[in-house]
Amino acid sequence: MKPNLEENIIKKFRDLVNSSKIFYKSDKHENNWNMICAFMDRIDDSIKVLNTREYLTDGIGDPVDVISFIVQVDIVVESISKLFKKLGIDNPLKDDFSIFNNVGDGRGSDDKFFKHIRALSFAHSISTDHASPYIEKQETQYSPFILNGSGIDQDKVIIMVYSTINEKDNISLRIPKKQFIKYVESRYNLISCLIQYIEEEIRLHKEERISDVIDISKDPIETLNNIKNAAIKRYDEALIDHIDEVIYTLEYKSGIVKNQEAVNQLKLYIIPYINEFVSLYQKMDDTAYEHSFYSVLDFNWITENSMSSYILSKIGSYLNEEMYGPNIYNFDINGPYDPKTPSNVEWGFQQLDKFKLLLADKYVDIDYKMPFKEIQLLVTTALFIDNLAKGKLKSQ
Repeated sequence: MKPNLEENIIKKFRDLVNSSKIFYKSDKHENNWNMICAFMDRIDDSIKVLNTREYLTDGIGDPVDVISFIVQVDIVVESISKLFKKLGIDNPLKDDFSIFNNVGDGRGSDDKFFKHIRALSFAHSISTDHASPYIEKQETQYSPFILNGSGIDQDKVIIMVYSTINEKDNISLRIPKKQFIKYVESRYNLISCLIQYIEEEIRLHKEERISDVIDISKDPIETLNNIKNAAIKRYDEALIDHIDEVIYTLEYKSGIVKNQEAVNQLKLYIIPYINEFVSLYQKMDDTAYEHSFYSVLDFNWITENSMSSYILSKIGSYLNEEMYGPNIYNFDINGPYDPKTPSNVEWGFQQLDKFKLLLADKYVDIDYKMPFKEIQLLVTTALFIDNLAKGKLKSQ
């Protein structure tokens, strides 16, 4: 006999947890993230084993299979129990004793009785003397063996128990195998309660964020900062980074007239998309992430040069302050290689030189000693102006 543990239940829980960043970013939940991930994985693995391995047979089976079964059940039960506790949710079956129907000294429950079985079976089988509703004060119990069914009780797990109390010595616990099956099924199905909690947490977070009004200002930079504040509350790092790039573009000033005029055209192109984006992001509309605002700094290189994608990717990856620090490398296209310059940075400059000759010099002046951020902006601007000149974009 095997339990019926529907894998789509833990999958739904996992999908919900992964659907919102609040479970690894918010003050309320971030400290529980590793625990949640670990328990999801352990539950996943254990239910696959329990669903496929017939540890408890209808007849007489291997006692080792009973221990293996209890181990897998314990992983599921304890993981779910800890999730309830850590998330601050009341476990509706915490005090239930309807399955094993054994309350010991009156304080027992199904969960406590299962722990007692676990202790006798393998966890503390050599000496079971922990505080328990099933062990008297100063009593110690020992279990010499367990059986996966016997001649007259093939449908039961039998646990032989020795006790330091004469009246309780040399007795056996006989637990129907179906009770074990029912127990693990009932505890696993508690994940439905956890799913309801997760759904409610996501709903409340969304409700709170929608209620935060994103003000639209006459100053586009102020509006962008308002969007950024909303994005911070939503743990939307990708949007935060994008807004920082857009703000840098709108605030850009250069003493090189050619560069300033080119970037000014890019600014005029960007600004109309900002206010359009706000209304979608305000109401957490999923289509906001497909809005053109996300691509206002993303332009194709219109060329038949087969190396164009490679050139741009190396410029973007290697001339990058986050990866390689500020531009202190003194690159000189006509000079010798500086061994203090990382090879990737050197290669990025080599690709930039090609891009300058093939396209950028026509629209902007890029100096190799400029900050990497400015170099990246001017590369983007050159692509933008080229797209504009070739009729691929509408001028604003």
